[in-house]
Amino acid sequence: DSSAKPDGTQCFYSVRAVNNAGLVSADSNTVSVIIDKSAPTPPSLSALSVTGFINALPSVLNWSLSQDPGVLASGLNNYNVYKGLSSSLLNLLTTTLSDVRTYADSALSEGTRAFYQVSATDRATNEGTRSNQESVVLDQTKPTTSLTKTPAAPNGNNGWYKTSFGVTLTCADSGTGETSGCQAGSTRYSLNGGSSQVYAGTFLIAQDDLHTIQYSSSDNAGNVEDLK
Repeated sequence: DSSAKPDGTQCFYSVRAVNNAGLVSADSNTVSVIIDKSAPTPPSLSALSVTGFINALPSVLNWSLSQDPGVLASGLNNYNVYKGLSSSLLNLLTTTLSDVRTYADSALSEGTRAFYQVSATDRATNEGTRSNQESVVLDQTKPTTSLTKTPAAPNGNNGWYKTSFGVTLTCADSGTGETSGCQAGSTRYSLNGGSSQVYAGTFLIAQDDLHTIQYSSSDNAGNVEDLK
């Protein structure tokens, strides 16, 4: 039956047989079908990370419940998860049942941004508009902090400074591909075994003594540098 019918129409069908003598059989059993042309609403995909970076697998996707509108709608059948390495080209990654609204993806490469979207399909195979797009980068490389002194070389004998000198700490986050960058205000240091404090800029060492400085930084993916 290819005749046009509005969305939500329920059609009933039965069959009769006619022989060559024109005798007609009784009606067969009756079957019905509902016309469902309305696609499900798009789900809302939650952010994969506050910063857009993670330091451990998997990348966990969560999305909201879609609705299947329309008169006599067929109901949700499944969700489609799309993934791509470009925001303009995402391919079907997997499908989940209609009561499953989460997916864990462990196939991420260091420093490569992955983009995701989700759509819903109903039992009439209508696929709805895709969700908002979210992305994330796997960054498992710890940042590195370097220490420089001003003046750089001691101005006294045997490696000693005769005057006060400045100490500058610089955080760098280098790795494969896209990196998360050093977290603002994450560099900390301690002097001569004292309490840890936030590095706020170049500080002076002016007291006569042998001084020990320990320091480390964090990046925006949550990687913490080993204490130096």
